[in-house]
Amino acid sequence: LLPAKLVNMTGAGDAMMAGVTWAYTQGMTLEQTGLVGIAASSMAIEGEDTINGELNVEEVIKRAGI
Repeated sequence: LLPAKLVNMTGAGDAMMAGVTWAYTQGMTLEQTGLVGIAASSMAIEGEDTINGELNVEEVIKRAGI
C-alpha cells in the first residue's frame, strides 16, 4: 500500500466498507478484500471534500497493489 497524507477523515469508514463490499462481490480473496478497503479509505482521507474526487476503482486497485 502507498502511504496516505491525512487531510480530512470524513468518509474514511464509508470508503473502507465500500471497498470491502466491492472487492467481496468481485470474488477477491480475503487479503485482497482487506487491501482494497484500506486503499479506498486511505484515498478518502486525502481529499478536502467528503468524497475525494480522485477515488475510483482503477486508482484504488493501483494503491492496493493488486
